[in-house]
Amino acid sequence: MGNRKIKWNSGDVFAVLLGDKTYSIGQVLDLRWPQCVRCAFYEEKYTSVHEINIAEVCKNEHLISLIEVTRVFLDSGMWMIIGNKEINISKEKYPNEQFRDKQWVGAVTSDAGLAEDFLNAFYGITAW
Repeated sequence: MGNRKIKWNSGDVFAVLLGDKTYSIGQVLDLRWPQCVRCAFYEEKYTSVHEINIAEVCKNEHLISLIEVTRVFLDSGMWMIIGNKEINISKEKYPNEQFRDKQWVGAVTSDAGLAEDFLNAFYGITAW
């Protein structure tokens, strides 16, 4: 039996499991290319996904990173979708948006694992 691809959408909030078994929060902004998703990550950390209140997460004052990454961790469920809410970041601030008029020449996409490494380093769990 093969792995099932998880369906996700713009506005979906997801939990990223960190190295210390806690969770950080991210939100899907949009799918820019077939394999590239633009995401926002927040300084919001929880010991369990069950304690996450969707209404209280993804606030601009907690925003720590806007990055475009490969979609594999969302598709596989490694980044667990926990709900959906309105995106409160303006489109012009999305990662790589400044390259739209240049047909995306100059845009950079990172591996999703790099985003996890960043979050672990941000929280002091691992060295960057």
